[in-house]
Amino acid sequence: MVLNLVAFAWDEHVARSRTALFGVVFSDSESAAASFARSVGLAYPILGDPGGVIANDFGVAALPVTVVIDARGRVAEVLQGPATTSQLVAAARRARREAA
Repeated sequence: MVLNLVAFAWDEHVARSRTALFGVVFSDSESAAASFARSVGLAYPILGDPGGVIANDFGVAALPVTVVIDARGRVAEVLQGPATTSQLVAAARRARREAA
């Protein structure tokens, strides 16, 4: 499951770098998303995007998608489709280097 992979990458590699991780839900209600997050034990916050504004701003056309935003608030990378742990860690490292 992609969410477990993201949580694993976060817990094992990215958290030590003071990198923030958020999930954004735009195709479901916030209460349904919160219920799902609890049921699978997500350890990161889930933000609601009821009108799809955030998704549209980032050009999300299909799920899953991972948007890596650097410390300056710029989009550093967009990963379309399921991401591997190594892709997530590498993207976070590149974003940190570019923001430095």
